[in-house]
Amino acid sequence: MAISICDVHINNNKKDTTPYGSVNFPVACYEDDMQLMHVPVHWHDEYEYILATKGIVTVFVNTERIELKVGDSIFINSGCLHGVKSVTDEESVLRSLVILPKLIGGSSDSIMFQRLIIPFSINNASPYIILNDKTDWQKAISDAMLAAWNAITSESYDFENEARYQISKAMRFLVDHLSETNGFKANDTLLNRVKHSISFMEKHFSEDISNQDLIQLIGCSESALLRSFKQAVGTSPMQYLMNYRIQKATEMLLTTELKSCDIATFCGFRDFSYFTKIFKRNMGMTPIEYRNEACNWRIKSR
Repeated sequence: MAISICDVHINNNKKDTTPYGSVNFPVACYEDDMQLMHVPVHWHDEYEYILATKGIVTVFVNTERIELKVGDSIFINSGCLHGVKSVTDEESVLRSLVILPKLIGGSSDSIMFQRLIIPFSINNASPYIILNDKTDWQKAISDAMLAAWNAITSESYDFENEARYQISKAMRFLVDHLSETNGFKANDTLLNRVKHSISFMEKHFSEDISNQDLIQLIGCSESALLRSFKQAVGTSPMQYLMNYRIQKATEMLLTTELKSCDIATFCGFRDFSYFTKIFKRNMGMTPIEYRNEACNWRIKSR
């Protein structure tokens, strides 16, 4: 994979709708000089790692301003408002990775998701972690993330597996040392709410599901449900379900010969026109265009 071009698309809610990487490998790498551009304030469901390689890189997370000097880096949690710019007239170069958590954890039922993703995601008291080379575990995270960046951008042999391994290793160090970060507070109740809700939605995504169904399942108020999801995955339960259904639809468009309308029904969409609208909003093209583009790409790759 080549280094991606920074082209942020932000909707009215400040969410970045840019697709990062591909459906099969949802991670993107960037290298940009903030003296020549800036990244406006936005949020997305992905984690983001930013490393300063030249000058001073100024990162804004929620209401805080963080200055990264060469060698410093920051790991930003899912769902956090952030932006990047230069505040000097000199070069301000960064390298970054934007990573969908499922690249690391896969299904919410997996041990990887439960041990590496949820513990960090629920740590909303610390929406970011600043890293430097002075502390061994922080250096280990930075080294692993840079190794992943190098593997992806150089397209070395088996780079997808190598990158996933390095990112997972970084997450292991990060989760193991969360207690050393300011404001960390474990919340087992929130953890269990999100785990049970996600597991239920992913098993029954073809069926009609509402917040009320989840409330009855986990035994809490609607406000507690919404708050738990916002803290853990940066979105609402129904938005998580919608994203999961679209993900399943893209997989079926690539791996089956079913008609788009049948895939829509299987993925829980009762109105095909609505499915097409949501699919295009998420993927930038209609289901038919998505399938055709994938077929054309396979033909060219032969």
